[in-house]
Amino acid sequence: MNPLILNKKAEISSLFQDNDSIGIVVGENQTLDMLAGASSLYLSLNASGKKMQLVSIKNPIVEFSNLVGVDKISRAFDGNIKTLTISVPYHEGEIEKVSYNIEGNKLNVNLFAEEKGISFKEADIKYIKKGAVPSLIIAIGVASNDEFSALIGEASSTKVISIDINPLNALDSDIALVDPSFSSISEIVAELLIQFSFEVDIDIAQNLLDGVVSATRNFSHPKTSPFAFQIAGILMQQGALRKIENRNQNQNRNNFPKEEHILNRNAQTQNRVAKSENFRRDMPNSQPVSSSDVPKDWFLPKVFKSSKKHSQ
Repeated sequence: MNPLILNKKAEISSLFQDNDSIGIVVGENQTLDMLAGASSLYLSLNASGKKMQLVSIKNPIVEFSNLVGVDKISRAFDGNIKTLTISVPYHEGEIEKVSYNIEGNKLNVNLFAEEKGISFKEADIKYIKKGAVPSLIIAIGVASNDEFSALIGEASSTKVISIDINPLNALDSDIALVDPSFSSISEIVAELLIQFSFEVDIDIAQNLLDGVVSATRNFSHPKTSPFAFQIAGILMQQGALRKIENRNQNQNRNNFPKEEHILNRNAQTQNRVAKSENFRRDMPNSQPVSSSDVPKDWFLPKVFKSSKKHSQ
């Protein structure tokens, strides 16, 4: 096993024991590997009795919807919302004045534009909710402090564990599980779950194997670590399947002719044979030919001569 987690096991164990409310923050530049690790960690810690939340600054794309638990991602932490920010695109000089007024039980925020008017659309408006941030946050693939603070605000008492394989991601954290010798984030998460004996059921195992396979390009990437093969074996023992390999097998099966095509060709061949036999049988004066009727020179080389003489 890789010593990354083993060397920090006591510190991590203390954080898990002292914090029942745990949030997982997924980086903005989402990959299948990143989401596989985050959703697996969410499912496993949730099964252990922790109060889990899974958030990201943006929603996952449809391509990643096959991961179990990825539908649990929200855009902000739930709880007692302390700050609601209405964020709109801003161009210099476009907004002249901002005000608010209260009408009954409604609070209206008013933006007054200059003569050219407001250029952004309603779809560009974002509502950022900052609520009761969990006491422990696990950041997965988060690139910077700015990206992180956009979701948690200034929660100075929150403890942070960062998980990444990119050492250039500069997120301040209490414990950094960052090691480029791993070829995927899913490998680090799998090692974390194994080291602490957290649950790894078939859904979690499948998520993690999908993450490893994606990050290593089905184990063909030059930087695929030996640990990737080791953890893949453990996950497959839990029932996970290499889906990319299965998909190739399905494509190969599709290349074979279908059963009805084979039957049709056989039927066509049989019809041609039957017609040929009927033709020979119906020919007038047709007689069986025996080997004794074949001329003696039949199998000898033939020399063909022209009937015309060449001019001298």
